[in-house]
Amino acid sequence: QIESAWTEMASEGGSPSLSNPELVETILVETLIDTADEVATWIETRIASGEINQDSLDADTWGAIVDLKNQSDLVARSGLTEEAAGQISSIATTTADVNEQIAGAIESVGVDVIADTSSAEALAELVSDTLGAAADLVSGAIDAGQYAENTNVTEIVEQSGGLSWSIGNLVDSDGDGIVDNADADDDGDGVADELDAFPLDASESLDTDQDGTGNNADADDDNDGVLDTFDAFPLDAAETIDTDSDGTGDNADTDDDGDGVADSDDVFPLDSTESVDTDADGTGNNFDTDDDNDGVLDAADAFPLIGLGELTDTDSDGRPNECDQACVDLGMAADIDDDNDGIDDLFELDNGLDPNDAADAEADADQDGLSNLDEYLEGKNPNLDDVAPSVTAPSDLIVESEGPLTAVNIGQASASDVLDGGLVPVVDNPGPYKPGTYELTWSATDAAGNSGTAVQVLVVIPLVSVTPLGRTTEGEIYEIKATLNGVPPEYPVEIPITLEGTAELGEDYFTVESSILTIVSGLSGVMALSITNDDLNEGVETINVMLGEPVSGAVRSAAATSVISIIETAVPPALKLSVRQGDQSGRNVSESGGTVSVMLSIKDPNDEHSIE
Repeated sequence: QIESAWTEMASEGGSPSLSNPELVETILVETLIDTADEVATWIETRIASGEINQDSLDADTWGAIVDLKNQSDLVARSGLTEEAAGQISSIATTTADVNEQIAGAIESVGVDVIADTSSAEALAELVSDTLGAAADLVSGAIDAGQYAENTNVTEIVEQSGGLSWSIGNLVDSDGDGIVDNADADDDGDGVADELDAFPLDASESLDTDQDGTGNNADADDDNDGVLDTFDAFPLDAAETIDTDSDGTGDNADTDDDGDGVADSDDVFPLDSTESVDTDADGTGNNFDTDDDNDGVLDAADAFPLIGLGELTDTDSDGRPNECDQACVDLGMAADIDDDNDGIDDLFELDNGLDPNDAADAEADADQDGLSNLDEYLEGKNPNLDDVAPSVTAPSDLIVESEGPLTAVNIGQASASDVLDGGLVPVVDNPGPYKPGTYELTWSATDAAGNSGTAVQVLVVIPLVSVTPLGRTTEGEIYEIKATLNGVPPEYPVEIPITLEGTAELGEDYFTVESSILTIVSGLSGVMALSITNDDLNEGVETINVMLGEPVSGAVRSAAATSVISIIETAVPPALKLSVRQGDQSGRNVSESGGTVSVMLSIKDPNDEHSIE
């Protein structure tokens, strides 16, 4: 029964050692009061109710032991019946049996007895002495005082070692086959007993706040007054909140909201979106639309963090009209456009405008059609007509050349002036025009001497022609040359060529390249023909060359055909004189046109000639 009581006590985290005075008291007193089979129940009840303090040998414990003697005395003085004496005798027998059972259990698990033999004998002696003293008290041989002296429980409990061997030598709390004294983890919860605040309770191992309630059951593990469910640091009584979730509690964190601004410098230390409140209105600058609270919204405020105070700001742009030294020291500067009309105040004063009246920006002081603001932006005088007339040029033209010079009806430009009304523009180059591209400038001047211009683009497309006659012999390379009478608007100029005549293409001659004559630059291009030397006397054969219409960049002239004769007998050479003055070729020259060059060219299919 006592062993059963010890096992139950151990499962509840108690200390079921026979060195525990309360346990000794329980065995002696209750076996005198009740029968031996009720001992275990009584021990369990006293432990659960807290009547027995099993953790220390304090004053309450010694008081309980004194009660043992008093209760024994009361039993003795009430008279021991034969039944009671039998019960007491039975207690002695039971105690001896328990000692034997304990020794057997210890030996069976191979655990050494820890100085318990003498203590067990002392306990048996105490029971025997108590029974003897009780009998002497009943017979009148001794009085109550002598009885107390003969039953000194305190002396037995204080003996060295006491009944100190542990129920751990008999119990396996976690059922793992290892008795508790040999088990490093009695409750089998994975936490070693030496680190386990509740070594016999598998549901608990920690008690952070040491309040006797394990952390699993404790709603406030660190006992800081904040429930674990709301505590960012449930095991740290010094911390409960981590605003920026950086792992450092706000009490120790120097930047609680993690915005890069130290809490000591942060007006909103718990708001990562804000750190500054310039006007101290409770709204951070990031969300405040008027940081300096001067009535000018930040979007329009030249100095959004410096309030205007008593300074005047006509156009509400955050810049004061005037800025003295104190204003400058604040970091501001005077507004150079007080009415915010886009015109500098000094310009307005210099030209008779009002720097505090924004309406005069759209006015036109000189009535020249340009507003005062535009006059300022263009660097003009708002009091002087300095606006040029508006000139409209005729439409751009593309015409075909009619020869060396072409007369073109280019049309007539128009012009108007705000003050002078309609004007007649004149063109800088009325023609006639050589082939090429021209930018014709039309201009008109008003009474104030302002000139306006407009440009008209004229393109004169050149003519392409070919030499009407040519001669060659067999075995030679003959070049068909196409010539432009002016610069084309674009290159290349591609001219289709048709070849006919008495000579057969592919027998009497071959084209060296393609059937397209291409001018890639300048005013001419060639197509090469290879004349076959067949050693046959076929007489004069002809190749008729016809220019097709160019794809672009030129037009075909009247001189678009050429007859090439293949000569097999000696013929006189052909002589040609050509005249050029400046960049003009032809039969007409000018007295003032400069040097005239006359050039002789000789074409002889039978020979080469030099000119001296």
